[in-house]
Amino acid sequence: MQKVLKAEKFHPYKLQILHKLYEDYSDRRLEMAVWFQVQLEEDPDFVRQNMLFSDEANFYVSGEVNRQNCRYYSQDNPHFMLDSKEHSGPKIMVWCGLWRDHVLGPFFFNRTVTGERYLNMLQNDLIPQFDLLGDGRPTWFMQDGAPPHYATIVRDWFHENFENWIGRRGTVEWSPRSHDLNSMDFYFWGHINQIVYLTKIRDLDHLKSRIIDACLQIDADADLLNRVYMNFEFRIGSCIAANGEHIEQL
Repeated sequence: MQKVLKAEKFHPYKLQILHKLYEDYSDRRLEMAVWFQVQLEEDPDFVRQNMLFSDEANFYVSGEVNRQNCRYYSQDNPHFMLDSKEHSGPKIMVWCGLWRDHVLGPFFFNRTVTGERYLNMLQNDLIPQFDLLGDGRPTWFMQDGAPPHYATIVRDWFHENFENWIGRRGTVEWSPRSHDLNSMDFYFWGHINQIVYLTKIRDLDHLKSRIIDACLQIDADADLLNRVYMNFEFRIGSCIAANGEHIEQL
């Protein structure tokens, strides 16, 4: 069988699991992508200078790097194992943002994120960080449609404190099932995970420290963030070419 596959130049490929696009999701993705494209045509630095991408993610003390990306080279099989996998364990929710050449945060939630706790983070953690940076505030704030983001008190606060924002019922609607168009999802969290779990995590305090260090590493690399924004712009074009359908396979 191997000889036949080799002779026919067959190669192994992994199955990709994608977010299902319901009803009009493709149309909404296309509409959003076209809007971004128009902004970029009017101002090529629109994403690099004006956009803040944001998202939350869970990190587990028992977390681990994707083993598909790890290889141990040896003349003999060392049967290398790492006893870190657990069915459950301590975790923490982290909020981060990307704006210009800054990583905003990380800000930690020790309990379930509600609209009130999310608003408290925006007011008491994020706004003071803008003041420390001294670069003003982003013209556009992007958040997805997670329930805490949609709370009335949160939306009212955004309308009062930001000229424009992208999200569920925002100035511009953020399309559902569009993780592939959010810089936080297609790049940031994966990179953070790779850095954080290079060391086995002892406890929640150690996990927080590793996340902070990982964010500082990325924050110090302006060229890296510039490439992330370029990738976002490429994905916008790909989404339009795909008429709003999936683009992960492209």
